[in-house]
Amino acid sequence: MKRPVDARVHLRLYTTAEGGRQKAVDAPAYGYRPTARIDGKYFDFRVATAGRMELGDAYDVDIAFLDIENAKPRLGIGVGFCIWEGKDVGTGVILELVDRDDPSSSD
Repeated sequence: MKRPVDARVHLRLYTTAEGGRQKAVDAPAYGYRPTARIDGKYFDFRVATAGRMELGDAYDVDIAFLDIENAKPRLGIGVGFCIWEGKDVGTGVILELVDRDDPSSSD
C-alpha cells in the first residue's frame, strides 16, 4: 500500500548556531516527524522522502500531515510555516498540494 502524500514543500533546517537542531536528519521515508506551525496552529507531519538533510541546507520533499482535514484549510501554494521540535528548527514553504483522494495524483 502506498503511503499518503499531501504536499511538496521546500524545507530549510536551521544550523545549530541559528538555534536549530544539534544533528542533521538522517531518516527513512516517514522517519522524520516534526510539527508545522502555520498561523499559530500546530500540525504534525511526516517527511515522505527518505534521505539525509543537512543543517543549513534546503530540500524539496514530499510530506504527509497526520490530521490533513484540520490542516487543509490553512494550506496553499506559497504558504510558509515553521518547523517545530519544541522550538523553531527550520522553515518551509508549500510548493504544491496533492489530493490524496485523487487517483490521478498518485504515481
